[in-house]
Amino acid sequence: MNFLKPKLLLFLFISCQLFQNLQAQPEKKTSESLAFDNYVKSIVEDTSNRWKEYPKPPHLTAAVLERIKPELKEDSVKYYFERLRFSSMKTHWDYSKSLSYFEKHQNSFCILAATAHWNPDTRLAALKSLQSLIKIRVLCHFTKQKLEELKKTDQVCIQFLIYLLESNPLFISGSENATIHGIYITNILWSLDMLCHEHIIGEKSFREWYKNDLQYEADLLKWKKHLNLKP
Repeated sequence: MNFLKPKLLLFLFISCQLFQNLQAQPEKKTSESLAFDNYVKSIVEDTSNRWKEYPKPPHLTAAVLERIKPELKEDSVKYYFERLRFSSMKTHWDYSKSLSYFEKHQNSFCILAATAHWNPDTRLAALKSLQSLIKIRVLCHFTKQKLEELKKTDQVCIQFLIYLLESNPLFISGSENATIHGIYITNILWSLDMLCHEHIIGEKSFREWYKNDLQYEADLLKWKKHLNLKP
């Protein structure tokens, strides 16, 4: 009967693995939730990829889409967010009006979503708005509950910024385009430093700080250590 034991153990191991995999499967989204995701993406993303000279931003993550929902329940926030749509901006809507509104009302996830906006200038300005929100914290007195909320917000922000960094090439060809993209990458790094309370890049630009891939990956790991991700 001893020969059955290894088979039984193997069966139990496979069963446990299957159970864990089933638990890890994300819940299927409802039609309402899918409609909301498509609505947000229709504003932030540009399927026609009009700025081909720049890297196409990655899709918004499930975490950002989930956290932006409460913000967009406010009609005024929704109004300013919808002004970031291509059809609005091509009629000379100034994206800074939307970002200024989000800053004033601390709509962190509307700003975070805009860091992956289809327009290169908008996504760069969104990073600067995010930094402004972080800087102003030193002037505020937060309750314990608010501090806990900020920690959760920061986790989503750090994770998304690392995702942006890893989804973009560090360098692109060209002159003006390469300069703007370099400033974009620099501001992602500055934002990570501010959120993680590190001094990895300091006040240097990305090109001044970057030495080689090994150094870059080593510093990236330092930012990743600030993520309290479940295994």
